[in-house]
Amino acid sequence: MLGTKHWRNIVGSFFISLGIYVLNNISGVNFDNEYLIYYGLIFFGVYQTYKYSNKLSLLPNWLVYSVSLIISVVLFLSISFSLYGNLTLLKSNKVATIICIFSLGLLVKNICLIVLNLFAKDSLISDKEEYVSWKRIFSILVLCWLIYFLPYLPGSIAGDGNYQLAEYFGYVNDAMSNHQPYVTTLFEGVIFQIGRHINDNFGLFLYAVIQIIITATIYSYCIKKLSQFRLKRIAVYSLTFLVGLLPYWSLLAPTLQKDTLFIAFFGLFVMNVLEVIDAVMIRNKPVTNKLVLKLIITGLLVSFWRNNGIVEVLPTLIALVLIANRKYWKKFLVASIIILGIYGSFEKIVMPSLGIVPTEKREAFSLPMQQTARYMKYHADDLNSVERSELRKTFYNYKKLGELYNPYIADSVKVDMRLDFDTATYLKVWVSMGIKHPITYLQATFGGTYLYYSPQIRANSFVWCAEISDYARDSRIKINQFAPKKFRDAFTVLITNIANFPLVNILINDALCVWVSLLMFLVFIYKKKYAFAIPFIPIALNVLVCIASPVDGLNRYSGCIVFTSYCIALLFGLWIKQIGNVEQGKAAREDK
Repeated sequence: MLGTKHWRNIVGSFFISLGIYVLNNISGVNFDNEYLIYYGLIFFGVYQTYKYSNKLSLLPNWLVYSVSLIISVVLFLSISFSLYGNLTLLKSNKVATIICIFSLGLLVKNICLIVLNLFAKDSLISDKEEYVSWKRIFSILVLCWLIYFLPYLPGSIAGDGNYQLAEYFGYVNDAMSNHQPYVTTLFEGVIFQIGRHINDNFGLFLYAVIQIIITATIYSYCIKKLSQFRLKRIAVYSLTFLVGLLPYWSLLAPTLQKDTLFIAFFGLFVMNVLEVIDAVMIRNKPVTNKLVLKLIITGLLVSFWRNNGIVEVLPTLIALVLIANRKYWKKFLVASIIILGIYGSFEKIVMPSLGIVPTEKREAFSLPMQQTARYMKYHADDLNSVERSELRKTFYNYKKLGELYNPYIADSVKVDMRLDFDTATYLKVWVSMGIKHPITYLQATFGGTYLYYSPQIRANSFVWCAEISDYARDSRIKINQFAPKKFRDAFTVLITNIANFPLVNILINDALCVWVSLLMFLVFIYKKKYAFAIPFIPIALNVLVCIASPVDGLNRYSGCIVFTSYCIALLFGLWIKQIGNVEQGKAAREDK
């Protein structure tokens, strides 16, 4: 006979299945041809989430339910925006909306508990260090990446890479700019130019080989460090083959673009932060000058390889000042000052002296300009004379902003923004418009960012960078891939299908990594173990950078989150075990 717990699980499963059924109906999704198969599998799957979601409690119920409800609202709104570009689903049927949101909340709650239970287990933690050589990891990565490199020889170039090469060789613009970070343009251009002494194809091949070596070395170092943190070999090799075989890092490695190295440098910086946490909180060892030097070097690389990279570095280092009761505050403060000093000097002194054109300030206004454009699309008649006057000074043709508005990308609006607009005046008008129609601003924000935090949507792989992009491609740079196009197209279709297969796609889902990181972060905040929460700071800041970016759901902005989330998740069980040991020791001392 079924007990109370089983009946509760069955009722919960029925309610969640009902919510999914209602959601499909109001979304216009039809599964009539496989009705019983589809909904039968849903009910069975939901029931299993109840079965495995109550084995460990790391967070109080009120917090789990609160986070789950927030996630369910995000999921529901993202479905509405993906279908209609607005809040149509939210307004369509209030009863149906309530059923959908609360049923999704229950499902998300179960999944959140399962995820925390999965990573909190210490089954991946060894009692002793199971060291894995970085050379072995390096060899595996390179051999795996060759599978993706050989069909596209001599290499691949993304659109920004084309632009940077053209700029380096003086084919565009009168002077080099920092629109694409100057250091990255210089790095790519110098290597390509060396190989160009033979021909352009060899220039690209040389760059691809060097970048493969650099990135493989970085990922090998990070994964080797995980083995030194007492991670079992099976976890170390699993992560190695994921990085080697998934159509993600493997396709980035031979592609000429700045994001390949940025994603690797970001992972290396976070790994150095993890080394600090391991030394201070796990091994009770001092933070050495060598480790601080590593942080300075990787922090500078992150800062120079993307114009907003320093935003993700400095707050993290400042947070480390507080670790171990501020025992190492001088070291981390000095590291912060050094990075800020070098980066600031380069930006304000070196680049102007070299005649490098600085980054346009409108690059930082993607979100406000999108909100303005959506306002003009739906509320142009509500502008007063002052607002019209100031918008005229800010945009070349503000009346056409509504026509130019694309909720997913700000570039069409950005090109209409004047280079010399007055920031303070525009922001004043922007605020006054937002006060009149705040929902429009919220819809512009959500509509232009939801792909970064909607895990139910299929994640993007890096298959798009396998070919040589036509964007900004200059005919004076003569590159062609050797393999016949039919072969390359067939291989691209194959790896696209692999990347889109659900069990594979979930492994490269950056939005899912964001929510899993949030859950782990909340565990440490709730337990007041704030030092363990520090590695999540650069991830959170990168999410904010993505939200402020001009394109929704572009994985070259958010791709750095995936590898770092893997590394932290694999260490989560060790950290939870350490916290438990400390708490047990404290309780034992109090009993005495």
